[in-house]
Amino acid sequence: RAARGIVAAAEAQGLLRPGDVLVEGGGGNTGIGLALVAAAKGYRTVQFVPESTSRRKVQAMEHYGAEVVRTPGVPFTDPRHYFHQAAALGRQPGHFYTNQFENTANSQAHYEGTAPEVWRAVGESLDGFVCSCGTGGTIGGFATKFKELKPRMACWIIEPPGSALAPLVAQGAGYVTLGTSPSSGQTRYEADKTVRYAERSPPGIDGVFEGIGIDRVTSNFGRAFDNGLIDGSFSGSEREALEMAHHLMRVEGLAVGPSAALNVVGAVRLAQKLGPGSTVATVICDGAERYTRQFDSEWLEERGLRPQGGGLDSFLG
Repeated sequence: RAARGIVAAAEAQGLLRPGDVLVEGGGGNTGIGLALVAAAKGYRTVQFVPESTSRRKVQAMEHYGAEVVRTPGVPFTDPRHYFHQAAALGRQPGHFYTNQFENTANSQAHYEGTAPEVWRAVGESLDGFVCSCGTGGTIGGFATKFKELKPRMACWIIEPPGSALAPLVAQGAGYVTLGTSPSSGQTRYEADKTVRYAERSPPGIDGVFEGIGIDRVTSNFGRAFDNGLIDGSFSGSEREALEMAHHLMRVEGLAVGPSAALNVVGAVRLAQKLGPGSTVATVICDGAERYTRQFDSEWLEERGLRPQGGGLDSFLG
């Protein structure tokens, strides 16, 4: 949905021409969506992804015809970061940098489409919404729409270890430090000129989450954060997400990835906070078929993450 919205907006603004190459950077699912949309519309795509991105995700992009370039796991301030490599290529003639982080067509797709669809699906009776954040597009679009529909609705985020956004929401705008990046002033997006950094929380176990947990306020995230639409934040763990992923597979017949499982952890926590009778929504943003390590018994055992197989109370309290 976000990828379709980004491409449609660029076409409507006259920024794309037949034969252009779409360029993106990131390790989440929007990249796969962009490769799919590009294939359907006749564009080529080049995707810069962190080296930690799962093989299945890379294969999915390649199956849609994308060229995938793996990049080192370096801080955002390093020019070798996937974002900056994508921005550099996107400046070349015949290329368009879609920039899922700062391009607010991302959150607008959820504002216009996904959020109203969820609202209708629950009979226009919803008490809370929660999700994790990669680009911030989901919370930016959902919180904006839901607060219009029901100002008292609770809109929260849940973030993995190493993310800066959970402490940012807890402490407020004073947690932000202004700075620059290797791409400052090099893209068409105003927010890339001055970057709003936030200090990361302590890191967790590497290799569990992909595409979520960043250290800056993007334009899409800022759409909700800057307008005071995010009511609170939860910090989730790798164990909670993996236990939930295996629980959903066993009990609900849902095979979801770690990010989606973390979202469900957040939904349970928000429902507990709001109390009996409350209705809470989240998004199932990825499927288990795109991940291998997180469901590999040996990999989990080596990291002390093998699920114990109990009920929700056994890992959520």
